Amino acid sequence: LYTTDSEVLTTTDKFEVDAGSSGTFDLDYNIRGGTISDISIDENIFGLVVDIDASDAGKIVLDLPRKYIDAEKQNGKDEVFIILVEKQNNSEISKTRLQHKSNTSYDKLLKYLDEMSEKGLIKLENEIDTTELGIKFHEDYSAVNDLIDEITQRLS
Repeated sequence: LYTTDSEVLTTTDKFEVDAGSSGTFDLDYNIRGGTISDISIDENIFGLVVDIDASDAGKIVLDLPRKYIDAEKQNGKDEVFIILVEKQNNSEISKTRLQHKSNTSYDKLLKYLDEMSEKGLIKLENEIDTTELGIKFHEDYSAVNDLIDEITQRLS
């Protein structure tokens, strides 16, 4: 089924996200070519999970409120966000598509992917797959971040 460009649905709205013991927060978003069915926080991966029902090729923009989703390091610079896109129906995700979805330069994306591949965190073939080591690294990295947050809260 083909949808003309003028018929592709665009939605701008707020989604209330449950932040556990911190309550909830509103996340502003704009999506074209689909709808957001759920947004949740997954503490195990130290991440935000966005479930999308996409009927057409499109774009999503999330306005992440710094008060709830902060990436500022102690030196005042922001941590790099990694956006993982889970494939559906065995479709492949190209590096170019991932680059557009992560809103970074292609050269910078290739640098990050090469570094993660060299360290054994991902496999780069026709598609990008996370290795067992990559999953373990993410879990450990999240645990270290949690520990830093806990120490910082105790010291303040």
